[in-house]
Amino acid sequence: MAEMVGKRQEFIKTYEEIKSKPNKFTEEAMLSAVESAAQVITIQTKNGPIDVKLGIPYFAGNSPEYTSKNINDFLNGSTIGQMIVQGQDENGNLLVFIPDEGVVKTFTPAAFEKLNASPASTIRRDKKAKYYYNFKDKVFYFNKGKNEGGKVPGRLEYKDGNLYFVSLGKNNRLEIKIIT
Repeated sequence: MAEMVGKRQEFIKTYEEIKSKPNKFTEEAMLSAVESAAQVITIQTKNGPIDVKLGIPYFAGNSPEYTSKNINDFLNGSTIGQMIVQGQDENGNLLVFIPDEGVVKTFTPAAFEKLNASPASTIRRDKKAKYYYNFKDKVFYFNKGKNEGGKVPGRLEYKDGNLYFVSLGKNNRLEIKIIT
């Protein structure tokens, strides 16, 4: 019984704090607190070290296997949405939980770097990231003009705050065009 009284007092104290400081309990503030408390691991890539926070949601700016050989697979809807880095294995590879699939996958640091991963909180702050995330599974058509092939199918990618249109161009080479 004494335990219940203590929990009740704790609940009342938290409730009073929510009433007096509502900004402290917004979704953004709660996510920010979780992100700042998350454990950080550093992975080495050919472009330098990347800090990755464990246990927070990330979204992929593209897919690690996105090449001119398999672009058609990705035009048919094969993408990675959210992911949560859970840790590293003994070889330094990242153990990543993919909620959409309900599985843990292993990514090399190089493959993770190619994902152009950003924290999911970026979606709330950055309109381009939000647009990409909402339409990452859609095929877009870019009109290159009559002499350049007309309308070509492609996908969006998000990297470093910019949106890119990726399509298969002449000689089966990937063409990447910045659109924002």
